[in-house]
Amino acid sequence: MSSVLVTGARAFAALDWVRRFGRAGHRVTACDSFQHPLCRSSRYLSHYTEVPPSRQSPVEHALAVRDAALACEAEWIIPTCEEIFALARYRRLFDGVSKLLAPSFESLGLLHHKGHFATWVDSLPALSIRAPETRELRSREDVAAFLASEGDPRDWVLKPAFSRFASEVLIRPSAGQAGSITPTAEHPWLAQRFVPGRPLCTFTLAIEGRITAHSTYEPRHRSGQGAGFFFEPVEAPELFEFCSRLVGHLNFTGQICFDFIAGPEGPRVIECNPRTTSGIHLLAPEDPLPFLNAGCGRLWPVDPTPRMITFAMVTEPGRSLNRWTDLMRGRDVVKPPDDRLTHVAGWQMFKELRQREKMLGPGADMKAASTFDLEWNGEPLPELPA
Repeated sequence: MSSVLVTGARAFAALDWVRRFGRAGHRVTACDSFQHPLCRSSRYLSHYTEVPPSRQSPVEHALAVRDAALACEAEWIIPTCEEIFALARYRRLFDGVSKLLAPSFESLGLLHHKGHFATWVDSLPALSIRAPETRELRSREDVAAFLASEGDPRDWVLKPAFSRFASEVLIRPSAGQAGSITPTAEHPWLAQRFVPGRPLCTFTLAIEGRITAHSTYEPRHRSGQGAGFFFEPVEAPELFEFCSRLVGHLNFTGQICFDFIAGPEGPRVIECNPRTTSGIHLLAPEDPLPFLNAGCGRLWPVDPTPRMITFAMVTEPGRSLNRWTDLMRGRDVVKPPDDRLTHVAGWQMFKELRQREKMLGPGADMKAASTFDLEWNGEPLPELPA
């Protein structure tokens, strides 16, 4: 039996890691800056520690995670959300304490900035899949110049270089919509050529540049243009090859996920999330620990059954016959038969999110409330005290 520490305990993906390690007989501790995160009521969680928020207090957050790792004698720290940036920035705190499932802070920054990632991908001759044409907009003057050169922006997608849930994305906007954005050098936007096609996503776990787990899926049902809540596994060897070459090039250790559009001219890679995403739900029931070893010698298999967030399937707008049919096929990721009490923490976290939403003031929503204390948007992180 080993001991592991899972961070970002609010996330469905974190709950998945907790359950996988717990079912395999390992001791699992979790931490987050929520009082009542989703993982807290899981029968597979041994202990929960509340820590300072990684966005507002990155050094204090990393120190608290180190203390939690020391207390539970964690062999591995498994980040799942954007707290990974603070942990990677201060990774020397974990030397001799625990292994951190994360690449270098520099690699994370390159992958997280949607514009830098697109430019970098297109510079690598070993990769057969390219990003759509992408332009960075850093001022109102850049927006005006873009509109003057393109005329009609309806062949483009506009989005912040740092964003999540597609909350500010403008897909094929009008000239008026495009002219309303206000990028700055600190908060740039991107203009990315629109690509029609089928959205596909990948989840990859890699250790020292070698893939040990991988899933590809179609988010068949989504919240608007954003996060999916029904995950249909698909076979896509070309996407696996792309992921394999990229993690090999970086000698990557950690979790790395990509969004693609499979269009008439082949797939295009849209952006990267260097953290856990919903693709983890599709991995077959296995002890995760062997797959954290580059010499594992085999690939973690994928379960062919679709996964879903049942609550979202029932409540999200846009219900259709296809959704009800899929509801009968999918397996819920929140309340499996062996861990049903997590809905208790789910309702407690929902109330906590509502309180945070009110605290953020007018214009805030639940999505903003769920990430405002851990998201990283490229700002410098302070040095560790001497």
